[in-house]
Amino acid sequence: MLQIAATALGGHAEATGGGPPPLIGLQLTHSGRWSRPTGTPAPQIAFRHPWLDDQVGATDAHVVTDGWLDDLIGAYARAAVVAHEAGFDFVKVECDSLGLS
Repeated sequence: MLQIAATALGGHAEATGGGPPPLIGLQLTHSGRWSRPTGTPAPQIAFRHPWLDDQVGATDAHVVTDGWLDDLIGAYARAAVVAHEAGFDFVKVECDSLGLS
């Protein structure tokens, strides 16, 4: 991540002759019910949805626990700290289908 930020800032400095640096951010995302970590559907949902569940084959077995969601929030917080330490100005968190938006 350090190299990504450095490359972006270096390119901007070269292109603008040293103008004010841009803000650089990262998007942290979780696919929730659309998850496919190994290429096949593996939904992870915080709640059942009457229309969307059928599209991905989500069942009661795919509903995550409150503890799992708490751990995910902690993982996002740790990732945001790493992004900040790497020189990124902000992170955007995307995980609408998990109810964390």
